[in-house]
Amino acid sequence: MGRKIKRVDLAFDWPIGKIWSGYLFQTCIDSCEDCHKAGDLMGYKRIQGSNCPDYPKFDPPSGTGYQLWETISEGSPISPVFETPEELAQWLYINNVSSFGDQTCTYEQWLSFIKGIGWAPSMIIDSSGLHSGVSYAAELERKLNNE
Repeated sequence: MGRKIKRVDLAFDWPIGKIWSGYLFQTCIDSCEDCHKAGDLMGYKRIQGSNCPDYPKFDPPSGTGYQLWETISEGSPISPVFETPEELAQWLYINNVSSFGDQTCTYEQWLSFIKGIGWAPSMIIDSSGLHSGVSYAAELERKLNNE
């Protein structure tokens, strides 16, 4: 659960904050009966305890673009797609995008996170307190690179 950089197609156009359909529990969207029939026809096993087909998850189209996603729910984009890490970091900084709760990051922290590990849990607790996972990951990147 946290924040993740995804490399997606530059033309990927999915609404910010809307859970990506490929990560939704794919069953019973329109009709349970139709869902079960479709799952049976496609040969999907039933999920134990729910009797619903176990539809496979699928990622958004991959590509050269950079996009920030939240992984707290099933997963949804929280930024548009950008061509470069710098453009994404600038957008995240200018728009005060959450790195955890009401916390955000500096441009440098976002950029270090995007170019570095690219995934962080929502928060980290250490001896100095509570930190957003993104800012903590960015600080670790800085230390590892002796900056």
